[in-house]
This record gives sequence, C-alpha cells and structure tokens, in this order.
Amino acid sequence: IYELHRVKSVPGVSIRVHADTAASIFAASLPFEIDNMRFQGKKAIVTGAGKGLGRDLVKVLRAEGAEVAAVSRTETDLQSLAKEVPGISTCCVDLSDVKALQECVQSIGCVDFLVN
Repeated sequence: IYELHRVKSVPGVSIRVHADTAASIFAASLPFEIDNMRFQGKKAIVTGAGKGLGRDLVKVLRAEGAEVAAVSRTETDLQSLAKEVPGISTCCVDLSDVKALQECVQSIGCVDFLVN
C-alpha cells in the first residue's frame, strides 16, 4: 500500500492506493479511500508526475481543488500533462541534483503536502 501523508501531521488523514492496481490506474477510476481530506485551497508537490501513478495523482488532486506543482525529470511529459490538466505548475528537475531541486522548491513556495 502506498501512503500519502500531509506535511503537517493530522491523525487519521491519508490516501491509500492498493499496490496491485497501481500499474493500471486511470485518473477516472483511482481506488482511493479519502477520509476527512479536503484539497480545496491546499498546495501539493507531486514528484514523478510525468508518468503513471504520479501523473494520475496530479489529475485527481487538481480535480479536487488543490493547487498542484508537478515535478518530473522529463520536460515532454510535463508539457503534455500541463495541456491535460490546466492550472498546474511544472518543474523539470532530476531529484538527485540538489541545487536544481532547491531552486525548484523555492520557485514553488510553501506547500501543504508532498507526494513522493
């Protein structure tokens, strides 16, 4: 099970995605259990947003009202995601490049939670 926790710890607040279905997830049918989670007006960073689960999470979080910063190391993936999901911000960076990562995070500003 993959878990998403808010940066500010709130007891009992998480999103769980069953690993056996993660490879075939589509944005319209994500198997989430959302308990007491409110995304409207919240800001999230999603790493690995170019493909797969990360990409689908960007779509869901944005649809639920979150301001989303999508992070990926592949610019073309981010460009196509930005076309699919209007209103997101993108940052193309390899997370192993500490200096570039710091610049990316500074450009995004304060966030409520991170999906990594």
